[in-house]
Amino acid sequence: DTMAIPGCGTHGIDLICGDYYELKENADVLKKCDNITTMMANTKIRQGIEKKTHTTDNNREGTGKPGNTRWYSRDTQITKQRHLRQTFDDLLNDDEWKNYISASNKSVLLDDSYW
Repeated sequence: DTMAIPGCGTHGIDLICGDYYELKENADVLKKCDNITTMMANTKIRQGIEKKTHTTDNNREGTGKPGNTRWYSRDTQITKQRHLRQTFDDLLNDDEWKNYISASNKSVLLDDSYW
């Protein structure tokens, strides 16, 4: 059985999640996450992600599209980045690709506390 939540109930949950993400502790991480997402939209980085994702035996995921709700979008954004962590490591260690990643994004990707 599935439980249906009426539209205004779903909207309320979405607003609560939005407030949760705006807390200082979460906002710092999400700002970094947004910067990495912006980097991932760069054509060259996207090509690198696709190349590194499809040429290894690891079970990695590609980038995700935004969802319909704040909660779904943030959850997808964070989940996809976590699944791409090894791919980001590969890009950072590859002479062909590492120059396409800014110094600020490199520091985030190398920061274990971000992950």
